[in-house]
Amino acid sequence: MEALKKILTYIEEHADVRHVENTIVLQKRVNSFLPVDRICMCVHLPDRTFPPYAMEETHEDMAKMMYNELIACIPRVKLKDDAIPTIRANYGVGTLASLFGAKSSIVNGNMPWVTPLSKEEIKRVVDRGVPDLDSGFGARLVQTYAFYNEVLKDYPACRKILKLYHPDLQGPFDTAHLIYGSDIYPDLYDEPELIHALLSVVTETYIRLFQRIYPYLSNDQEGSCYHWDMLYPGNTVIRNDSAVNLSCAMYQEFAQQYDKKIIDALGGASMHFCGRADHWIFDMAENGNLKGLNFGYMENLIFGQEYLDFLFDKVTAAKLPIVHYILTRNEFDAMDFSRYRTGISFCCAVESEEDAKRLLELCKEKIK
Repeated sequence: MEALKKILTYIEEHADVRHVENTIVLQKRVNSFLPVDRICMCVHLPDRTFPPYAMEETHEDMAKMMYNELIACIPRVKLKDDAIPTIRANYGVGTLASLFGAKSSIVNGNMPWVTPLSKEEIKRVVDRGVPDLDSGFGARLVQTYAFYNEVLKDYPACRKILKLYHPDLQGPFDTAHLIYGSDIYPDLYDEPELIHALLSVVTETYIRLFQRIYPYLSNDQEGSCYHWDMLYPGNTVIRNDSAVNLSCAMYQEFAQQYDKKIIDALGGASMHFCGRADHWIFDMAENGNLKGLNFGYMENLIFGQEYLDFLFDKVTAAKLPIVHYILTRNEFDAMDFSRYRTGISFCCAVESEEDAKRLLELCKEKIK
């Protein structure tokens, strides 16, 4: 606990509550397509002031997990960029899958990897329906968030600026993929009934688990949620990384309808996926209560201004803001921001605090 106290004391002493409050206002305006006085920018600059614990240790000790989560908040405090300090119970991509008996393993200190179930085990999962919400990581999630909230009671400034956000629940198709393994793709053709049944129970479990942990989260912005240093429209962020591999027709049948059940049940959501998904992104945008978009950057694909030029008119017409759009430093310098003043927030990696300050100054200059 001493290391945790040390990092919390640092944040408490350096916290600028007013700046974070103003940042939240800025992000709300950007997400509402309202005029703003600068480009909304999250600056990525890893900080080495506080050395992290090994991943294995954080899964065994909630204090160490909280400490590791807080390390990512140090740049927010130091740089005073347009991002929000956020932390969560971080048990990896297999968090929701664990409730169905899928085991997570930490290999070489990386984030956990999930071992799929056998076909017979999957059939039993479907037959049982929604599992005990205390199974797998379920009970541990509640304990971790309760621990975070209890610890923060002794740090009033931290309590105001640190936002607790929901764990990595993936999305229905992503979680089904983790449970089923790569065989899920051919079995979309060979065993569609089994996969639909699995998706149905995963979807209902997502909704119930989210509702259980929601009271422990920072939910002070009605209709929006904190996630990954930003404010996202909707109450949850659904991940669709595995669905990027699907055709448009397959996406509509095996992903979109289950996403919509979560989106409607939880009062709106934003959507994340790694890649571009050109072939179904506009179909996805037609989900009625979908509120925002986020894209994971992949170096072998074209992003930057070219991708924005491809999609921005249509997502703007649908009032879907893009949150935390990643630019390289060169892409930022070459970017024509005349069309991208609001309705989109950005993230850019830099190599020094000096460059971070220059980048934030440019975010003001480029919007004039």
